[in-house]
Amino acid sequence: MSANKLWGPLLVLSSAASSLVFACVTPFAAFAVITTMTMPLRQALGTVAAVWFANQAVGFGFLGYPIAADSIAWGLVMGVAVLAATLCSAAALTRLSSRYDGVTKYAAGFAAAFGTYQGGLILTAVATGDMAAFSAEIIGGIAVLNGVWTVALAGVHLLLTRMEVLFPQAARQRHMQAMRA
Repeated sequence: MSANKLWGPLLVLSSAASSLVFACVTPFAAFAVITTMTMPLRQALGTVAAVWFANQAVGFGFLGYPIAADSIAWGLVMGVAVLAATLCSAAALTRLSSRYDGVTKYAAGFAAAFGTYQGGLILTAVATGDMAAFSAEIIGGIAVLNGVWTVALAGVHLLLTRMEVLFPQAARQRHMQAMRA
């Protein structure tokens, strides 16, 4: 697990960038999965909260989201949903433990996170009678977007880890061990 201090801020910056492009469909499930796969749970929850906050700051500060009760309420619902998605993803990953490979864990974490996040939004939409944005076509598109982001973020994490950007201290330790040999 990467408890590196650089990874979380990189995720928050990428979420802010994605919020500028995708606005209301920021791939929150992807962020829930990648944080639970690469961080301890407490850090994952803090990071997804920061990801959510960055999305809201971009939306209200730059994209002109209306400062109205329903907009603020939906923002809060999304925040609760992404935290719940992170907890469910972590629970799925804990259940799988070391018996399965990374791809299986990502798939299970993704299914748990996406189902929980979208489920929370759909339940809220049903309760408010605002189901217009929840057609099968829209949900399918959001699933694809989140899937692509999950794979991309996992690839970036792997690349940065292999390049030893996320673990420079480990690289120094290996270098020192090689010098002593």
